[in-house]
Amino acid sequence: MEQEEVDSFDKTLESKTKSLDSNGRHTQFWEDQDKYIFKHLLVLLLCVLSSMFTTYLTNNSYGSYIPIMLITIHEWYKFYPQQTRSYYGLCRLLLFILVISLWIVFILTLIIGRITVLLGYHYISIKKNQHLFPYVLMFTAFVRNEHDMNLNDKRRYIIHLLYDIPAFLLVIVFKLLNNPLNALYSQITTCCYLGCLPTAADVHTLNNVGIKYVLNMCAEYNGPCKTYEKYNIKQLHLPTVDCTAPSVYTIERAVKFMNEAYVNNKKIFVHCKVGMGRSAAIVLCHLVANENMSAESALKLMKEKRPEISTSIIKHKPVKQFLALLPNDKVQ
Repeated sequence: MEQEEVDSFDKTLESKTKSLDSNGRHTQFWEDQDKYIFKHLLVLLLCVLSSMFTTYLTNNSYGSYIPIMLITIHEWYKFYPQQTRSYYGLCRLLLFILVISLWIVFILTLIIGRITVLLGYHYISIKKNQHLFPYVLMFTAFVRNEHDMNLNDKRRYIIHLLYDIPAFLLVIVFKLLNNPLNALYSQITTCCYLGCLPTAADVHTLNNVGIKYVLNMCAEYNGPCKTYEKYNIKQLHLPTVDCTAPSVYTIERAVKFMNEAYVNNKKIFVHCKVGMGRSAAIVLCHLVANENMSAESALKLMKEKRPEISTSIIKHKPVKQFLALLPNDKVQ
């Protein structure tokens, strides 16, 4: 890539940042964000109440999985394009949610049980509250939508413990079965590929496709760096905690890196753990900033190419802030 093009891209992005308030979209952004926060909190409240109700009706704490499964089915039906919708995909999604929910119940029951014993409260019945534990997933989703999380934030270890461990193991297990939970990669455009974390064995496959750049969004995984060097693949690692959105600064660095691959007509592979959230948010911003697509068109294309991506990425606060820096015609 010509150095002048890189410098021009940086200067353009900087000038757009300085003029954020000039077109009045900044105020509208925060008004929309407040409405979204209220709506999301209301949904969370209804979910918790539904969990308590189904637990009471079934007289079993695991009755709380009924609303979770119904929500999952609704999301699958609503956000997966009809031509790519499959019951097999739904079963994989339900298995993913079920395993992580069971893991959360196990870990929180163990931790709370130990704490109550240490404090001398030997007669507290944890089972009466287990129906609320799986909804930690809902609250982590809320965190993801609203803000990024600094790597120095100690709360990240809660996410690592409750979500990363079972999710990482699920991805690896499905890879070993040669039937990944999410495909290793999905080709979004000629140069842009989106997917889940690659192992060293996957790098050969990526090389055969023609991948020369890799953008790794995982805070929990450094990637097979030595294997990348063997195949002369350039990786940029922008560690972002799962269940949170990439920061505006991270998005800017990622889009700049992807622009380098784009103008050189080189293929780039963007991944997080399962290729649904963090990496998808970056690809969305790339399509708008570098490939001159509108935000809605970009999201529609991504859903067609990789149906499992989260549609909430377009509502992430840092994503909306980044898109607000771009011309009006790109975010309609």
